[in-house]
Amino acid sequence: MQRALISALPEPQKKTRTRAARLDPYKPVIDAILKADLTAPRKQRHTVKRIYDRLLDEHEAAHVSYQVVRAYVAARREEIRIQAGKGVVTRSSHRPTDPQTHRPTDQQTHRPTGPGRRPRPTSATSQ
Repeated sequence: MQRALISALPEPQKKTRTRAARLDPYKPVIDAILKADLTAPRKQRHTVKRIYDRLLDEHEAAHVSYQVVRAYVAARREEIRIQAGKGVVTRSSHRPTDPQTHRPTDQQTHRPTGPGRRPRPTSATSQ
């Protein structure tokens, strides 16, 4: 209370020391796994669950949570791909912002004809 009476301005807040994250000792291990996955076939790449399990089994990282590993892998996976020159993978040439070039009702459907199947008349007035 006396501090408030002495000065109308509040004292500056103390700087909090940043402490090392629990994941910091394991970041090089995770980065090495992600770099190795760049050359692995798609089906053999590590999932976040598998990376987390390897940290627990091989490096005894029981004090690191799955959520922390998941967040780090999500951020680093794309960064490592870009650093390696792999870039961003696009699955389709269609961009969601492209306008539709036709109306769905304009499409003609193919109806098979053959033995036992007669072609249908297109309209009742076209005879």
